[in-house]
Amino acid sequence: MMSNKRILPSIGLEGTKEELLEFLADFEINKIAISFVDKQMILTTSVPVDDELMTIYEQAYGISQLK
Repeated sequence: MMSNKRILPSIGLEGTKEELLEFLADFEINKIAISFVDKQMILTTSVPVDDELMTIYEQAYGISQLK
């Protein structure tokens, strides 16, 4: 069964722990994945986003809607 999910380009954020936590506080995190690369732990979060945020993201990266 094919999924209609799209993987879009990633955005990397850097900052102090406080700045990053402040950014994350605006979202309803529902999953965290942890992986390890060399001597780094990689945390990936999953949060639901609304259509308005997706539109802003797609416009910023020049991504056309595939519907």
